[in-house]
Amino acid sequence: MKRLAPEVRSEVAAAVQRVLDHGWYVLGPELEAFENEFASYTGARFCIGVGNGTDALELALRATGVRPGSRVATIASAGMYATTAILACGAIPVWIDVQPGTSHMNLEQLSTARPDLQAVVATHLYGQMEPMPEVLDAAGSVPVIEDCAQAHGASLQGRQAGTWGIAGCFSFYPTKNLGAFGDGGAVITSDAEIAGTIRALRQYGWTAKYASSVQGGRNSRLDEMQAAVLRAKLPYLDRWNQRRREIAEAYGLVERPS
Repeated sequence: MKRLAPEVRSEVAAAVQRVLDHGWYVLGPELEAFENEFASYTGARFCIGVGNGTDALELALRATGVRPGSRVATIASAGMYATTAILACGAIPVWIDVQPGTSHMNLEQLSTARPDLQAVVATHLYGQMEPMPEVLDAAGSVPVIEDCAQAHGASLQGRQAGTWGIAGCFSFYPTKNLGAFGDGGAVITSDAEIAGTIRALRQYGWTAKYASSVQGGRNSRLDEMQAAVLRAKLPYLDRWNQRRREIAEAYGLVERPS
C-alpha cells in the first residue's frame, strides 16, 4: 500500500475490505464487475480474467486453434513470455526480427513466414503499439493475438490495444501500468466463441461443473482480491498514462508511449 499513489490508497483499501467483508474469493462479484468494466474501457465485447499474462497468451493461443506442431510467429525482442506460451501449447515459435530503426516487427519477414503459420503474436513493447493495420495485412488470414502486457490504455487510430486482433492479452503484475497486488491477467475479445473457450480453459476445461470437455484447461483464475484492486485503480489509468507521456517528453524521447 505504501507505494501506491496517495490518490488511490483509500479506494484500494475500501476494495480490499469489501472482499474481506463478503468473503467470496474466487469467481465472484468483483471479478465479474472488473471483467465488465475492463471490456467497456477497451471497447471489447468480452473480458476473461486469468491467473497471469503468460496464461492469457497460452489460453488465447489454444482458443484460436494452436496445437502441438503449430507454428506461431512472435517478435524476437519481446523476451521469453510469448515464446513460453507458444511452447506450452506444444507449438513451434517462429521468431521475427525487428524493423530497423524501430521496436516493431519486421513485416516483410512476417509476410514471408505467413504460409506456414497458424497464429501471430504481436507484442506492443514499452507502450508503443505495433502498426496494427499493417500487421494484419502482413498476417492475412492468420489469426493475430496482441500481447498488451506493456500497453494498458494505449491506442492507435482511436482503437485500444487488444481490440485489433482476434484477442488481446494483458498482465496485471504489480509493476504494470495497471497492476494488481499479485499476479493477474486477462484476455479481451469480441469473438463469443473464443471468449467461451477461454472461460472453460481457465477452469479445468469445464463446460459445466466437473464436466471437463475442452482440452488444455487448467486452474488459471483472476481472484477476487486482485479484481477488486484493479477495479479501484482502473479509473486512474488514463491519468497515469498521460503522466508517463509527460515524463517521456521531458527526457526528449524520440518515440513516446502511445
